[in-house]
Amino acid sequence: MGATFFSLPRKKSFNAKATLSLLKKQFTAIFFALTVICFILIVTLEAAGYLTIAITATGSMQKNISSGSLVVFAKTRTYDVGDVIAFKIYNSLVMHRIANVVDKGFKTKGDENVMTDPWVVPENAVKGKLLFSVPFLGFLISVMRAPIVFAGVSTILFIELTRGRFFREAETTDNKPHSNA
Repeated sequence: MGATFFSLPRKKSFNAKATLSLLKKQFTAIFFALTVICFILIVTLEAAGYLTIAITATGSMQKNISSGSLVVFAKTRTYDVGDVIAFKIYNSLVMHRIANVVDKGFKTKGDENVMTDPWVVPENAVKGKLLFSVPFLGFLISVMRAPIVFAGVSTILFIELTRGRFFREAETTDNKPHSNA
């Protein structure tokens, strides 16, 4: 019958479900924040003229860049033979490879085309050099640009966010039976 002067706190049991739920919540928040930051950065760089983002519409570069790809171009100081560039010609954005450098600019050619283009691209018409392309992402973006699809996806996201499905607090469940007393 001794008196207890000191007792150790009980070790809390590990709740895997709550921990996993918390990790999902944190991952979703981090992913969402990074997506927003990347979107703002890309839009800013494109608005400033450093980047050009487009969707390939034809098969003239099909050997290396498939139709419907999302393509990203960046301004550089120099352009060399073999570089894939985007340029404005006759109010259209064209993406072709530099075949020759001439006095007044560049002669270009689509990878699938037999002959070089009939025009000379002045250096000031070049929007940028190809950084990367993402196959078929352009098709997805094109579909998302349709007002009905955009409205539908936006509505679903709004409903999910307002219901708290993505940011729901970790549910705690106790195994104790409930009494009606």
